[in-house]
This record gives sequence, structure tokens and C-alpha cells, in this order.
Amino acid sequence: MAVTFDGTSQQLTTAESTITSLVRSLRWVGPDADVFTTRWNSSMRAQLTSVADRLGAVAKDLRAQADAQRAASAGDTPI
Repeated sequence: MAVTFDGTSQQLTTAESTITSLVRSLRWVGPDADVFTTRWNSSMRAQLTSVADRLGAVAKDLRAQADAQRAASAGDTPI
């Protein structure tokens, strides 16, 4: 499960970077372009980054829990 969470986190990070590059390089003008660019830069980008970061943190926690479970099952931890 941790591998899946890490992979999804990386995909979201890549998507954020790609979208940001596209938003900066497009020759899209007009009110719709202004609204989208403002929304992307003010909230949507941060939300995507936040989700990616959280998935990475959950993956780290899952690995730590799995390691603890393996250690407990192997009798490597004192009671």
C-alpha cells in the first residue's frame, strides 16, 4: 500500500509541475484564462501539492507501521 501511495504522490507532483509549466507558457488570453490562472496559482496548485505531500507522509507512516509489525512478529521487541 505504501508503494501505491508513494506512486500516486509522485504522479500528483508531476501533474502539478506540468500544469504549472503549461499555465505559464500558454498564450491563452481573456477572462476565462485570467480566472483559471488566478485559481490555479491561488488555490488549486496548493491543494494538489498538499494532497501529494500527505500521501507521501502516509506512505512513510505505513512503512513504519509495517516495520514495527514485522519486528513484533519476529520477537525483536521487548514486551
